[in-house]
Amino acid sequence: MHTQIRRTGAVLAGLALAATLASCAGGQSVADACAIATDADTKINESNSAITEGFSDLTSGESVNFGELLAPAQDALADAQQQITNEEVKGAYDKIVTSFSATADMLENVDLSVFQDLAELQNLDLSDPANLDRIEELQAKSDEIQEQTQGLQDDLKTTQDDLMSAVTELNEVCAAG
Repeated sequence: MHTQIRRTGAVLAGLALAATLASCAGGQSVADACAIATDADTKINESNSAITEGFSDLTSGESVNFGELLAPAQDALADAQQQITNEEVKGAYDKIVTSFSATADMLENVDLSVFQDLAELQNLDLSDPANLDRIEELQAKSDEIQEQTQGLQDDLKTTQDDLMSAVTELNEVCAAG
């Protein structure tokens, strides 16, 4: 009887293993892939406060490395991208990763020193003639940066539109799956 229980247990374990392998053979489900995407999205949202704080620091004249601030979100996206194997979800998710990376690259390569200069300008005594040269220099730099900023805003809008389109596509795939 004891031997029969062991055999029955072994047969049941074998059936369970076969069933598990059979379900894996079908590939990753849409629901499982979307769960991975949602987990990554949670990690990305957690980094938003650091990015918001970075913009606050920037307007106060502090130096900010947006590449460093965006690294945790990029890492979460890359990790999820490797885990998502469902083709329906992967296509939309790859677009999200590409758009986010383009945005991160733009922010990482922008000259943000103008914000430090503008903070300095706020602290200069504008009535002191000794500061006139520095004020003119800062004004010229500010004008140059404004022109560059317009191009950056256009590029960021494009990547933001691409990102939102990819998120919408992913949401549609996940809702249908």
